[in-house]
Amino acid sequence: MLTSDEIERRMPVWTALADLFLDAELDKADYRRIAGSVRTSGYDLAVVECILRDEVLPAFAFNLLEIAGEWAGWHEDDVRTIMTGAIARRPGIGTRIKKALLWRDIERKWRKIADIALSAE
Repeated sequence: MLTSDEIERRMPVWTALADLFLDAELDKADYRRIAGSVRTSGYDLAVVECILRDEVLPAFAFNLLEIAGEWAGWHEDDVRTIMTGAIARRPGIGTRIKKALLWRDIERKWRKIADIALSAE
């Protein structure tokens, strides 16, 4: 379980990465904005990838699987509620299957973000 300090440190990263799960196509500016949040987080890229794969993906996968998911963006309060709820639950088999199915697409987006973050260092 994460401490309240760890949750606060992750919030900007969670909020930025949650945009990968919007029901909308991201443009170059979106990728640069997300990469900027990753860069300023102080986390190593490998850690952020784990946060994306193990925390954000299971929490936000539902939005990519719904017929009319969120497309306009996530409010920080919504991200906090979704993430803390997901962390408190143990992932079931359905969550693990969704995570495996969606990782390929999300990983492609993550590679773009990581490349941008690395090129700005």
